[in-house]
Amino acid sequence: MTFHALVIEPDVVQRRRIRETLLFDNWNVSEASSMEEAIQLIERHSWSIIFCHMNEKGEEVTLLRALKRKVGDSIPIIMTAAQITPQAVLKTILNGAFNFIGKPYGESEIRELSRLVRGRLQAAERESNNCTQNAMRESDFTSAASQFEIVGKGKAITKVATEIARALRKDHDKETANVERNASERPPTFLITGETGTGKELVARAIHSHSRYASGPFVAVNCSNLPAELADAELFGSTPGAFTGAARELRPGLWESAAGGTFFLDEITEAPPSLFPKLLRVLQDGRIKRLGANQWIKVNVQIVAASNRDVAADVKRGYFREDLYHRLSQHQIHLPPLRERLEDVPLLAAHFAHQQSAGTMRFAQDALHLLMEFSREYAWHGNVRELENVVHRAVAHAPDRKVYAVDLAPHLPAKDEANNLLSLMRESAVETAEQTTCVCGNDNQGGLDEQMRHFRNSVIKETLAAHNNCRTHAAKSLQISRSTMHRLIEAGANKSSLK
Repeated sequence: MTFHALVIEPDVVQRRRIRETLLFDNWNVSEASSMEEAIQLIERHSWSIIFCHMNEKGEEVTLLRALKRKVGDSIPIIMTAAQITPQAVLKTILNGAFNFIGKPYGESEIRELSRLVRGRLQAAERESNNCTQNAMRESDFTSAASQFEIVGKGKAITKVATEIARALRKDHDKETANVERNASERPPTFLITGETGTGKELVARAIHSHSRYASGPFVAVNCSNLPAELADAELFGSTPGAFTGAARELRPGLWESAAGGTFFLDEITEAPPSLFPKLLRVLQDGRIKRLGANQWIKVNVQIVAASNRDVAADVKRGYFREDLYHRLSQHQIHLPPLRERLEDVPLLAAHFAHQQSAGTMRFAQDALHLLMEFSREYAWHGNVRELENVVHRAVAHAPDRKVYAVDLAPHLPAKDEANNLLSLMRESAVETAEQTTCVCGNDNQGGLDEQMRHFRNSVIKETLAAHNNCRTHAAKSLQISRSTMHRLIEAGANKSSLK
């Protein structure tokens, strides 16, 4: 593949500097001292890159548009100027310039831009030659999961879609049977579990939109943000004067607002424990009572709860009520982490690029290949949400309508950063376990409890230290809520290290 560069620059010294740098990288270079001279050269080649000097009359946009009319929108144009102003950079980039550099031109800057363009052109040629292989078509998004607006075709996500479909079908069959015999049935409950960023709310909305409650509202609340003293009023409503600071008028709660639809209780395990008995009662008889009122209100609501914790394990440890768990988990759906569904990474990336750009952007094959290779070594602790953020950054900074590997690479997270905390936790746990085992012995039940306590304390201590004792940031890095972090500290974990 031959690469042709056109340099439009009135200053002979600067023009030669650009020319010599490009020749060193094996470019074919043509020069022009003015736009008029350049127009005579434009028809001679299919240009790979153009360096165009911007005059000092503030006509950069007019010049750029005139040049694009001659060579087309696909040719990267790098605007050059003696002085760079933010306004000029903004105007030229918004009007389609590939980049903007100022005098004196540095060799490294020119070489970096030219190599970036060359890499993108080579990737485009490879993709053109192999356009029939692994092409990302609209049909690639069709799968067992697509009916629930879930992107993916792998076994793990297909299993999730199948579980949702079966649960909804069972509920529909129950409703049909109840209508025939004029009986009543409690609304279904769903418990969605999975790590942070796996798409629990997306699945909750899919359940709602395909259930018999789809015509009603979808109301969501993050239980970790509910203050214990206001949780009752938020969920069940309040009457005038029910508590200090209560509204002067009757105030319906979120539960009542979701009547006839779906109420999504996100991070249910982080709700104030004082709320659990009331939630259980409402789930049992389907009635709520506003704070300060005496009358019970019947509310028909489908409940979908979610947690990033292993709720069954929390029940065994005594951290979560068993009876409430059984009420919430009539249908239980576990979402796999992204590292367990790597075959869906290219589809997800293409979907997010399409979504971010309103259908105007797509991932090139070399970018998808790079993403897959990276994913095999990176754990994606932020899961689908982290991947989405990477794609959005790459799309936002890509100079045209296709994201190549060279565009994606700067936005991939450092592989070591995400594993530092986990390595720290593992090392701390092993060291603590070895120390306590030596002291307490292997068959001492108290020794095991002591090991667990030391492990928990050491993890919290190291994490807080890594985040300058900021509980919010420490909780986020451990993928727990701030309220859970607070509860652990109050329970005796590492109190002495906190201020």
